[in-house]
Amino acid sequence: VGAGNAHLGFIRMHQMNPIKDVQVTLINETGVIPYSAMVPGTIGGDYQLEEITIDLVQLCAVANVRLVVSRAEKLDCTNNLVFCEGRAELRYDAISLGLGSLPKTAPGNQQNTISMRPLLPLMEKLQTIESQLQNSDNPFHLVIVGGGASGCELALAIQKRFAKFHHLQITILQGNSTLLNGFNAKAQIAFLQLLNDRGIEVSLNSRVTGIHEKLVSTDSERKFPFDILIWATNAEAHPLITQSNLAKSNIGFLRVNKQLQS
Repeated sequence: VGAGNAHLGFIRMHQMNPIKDVQVTLINETGVIPYSAMVPGTIGGDYQLEEITIDLVQLCAVANVRLVVSRAEKLDCTNNLVFCEGRAELRYDAISLGLGSLPKTAPGNQQNTISMRPLLPLMEKLQTIESQLQNSDNPFHLVIVGGGASGCELALAIQKRFAKFHHLQITILQGNSTLLNGFNAKAQIAFLQLLNDRGIEVSLNSRVTGIHEKLVSTDSERKFPFDILIWATNAEAHPLITQSNLAKSNIGFLRVNKQLQS
């Protein structure tokens, strides 16, 4: 379940050396996916989307893997069933979960907000934003919630792509007192300087507490207007895992042994 890098690697290995008497099925929401490591370069304009797109239909056909293009909605680990949107349940003998994580969001109206993951909807939304910027000279506020590595990289890539649109204002809201929490001080200072040089506003100690219409509230009592808000916050577990009866950690992620088995 999920076309993450580990599963793509497994499919390639299965193609070269099939496992006898094993039928492999891949369940993924879309039939194409972007290669995640090249997404920032594509957002920044270094690559075209088609250059980084992996065709799961073709990959699975070559590897003799059954592809189910649907969203896995529920696991029944007692009866070994996975339920997918709009189709009959699938029975399994063994299941591998490569779903990735999702950014945490704050309560409130999520209209005009988008999560950094999944990556494909994010990239499609950026194409829509580009059209909006081309068709209007009105100030456009893009807020990125999260000042970790992902949030900073995303902000710089978007600024590079849209540098010609001077009516675009990018703001990073970071809940901690520094950017890149956990990185060394030299990296933190370098990124802060680079963001300042690019005209990207950084608001530290600004943990988001809620959203009302097109305003995002923070615990510093300051409110920030936005036309589009992107969540690039710390990860939380995928709902398919949190809603299952699998063993989980105290923060909701799958609990596994040293072999990554549940």
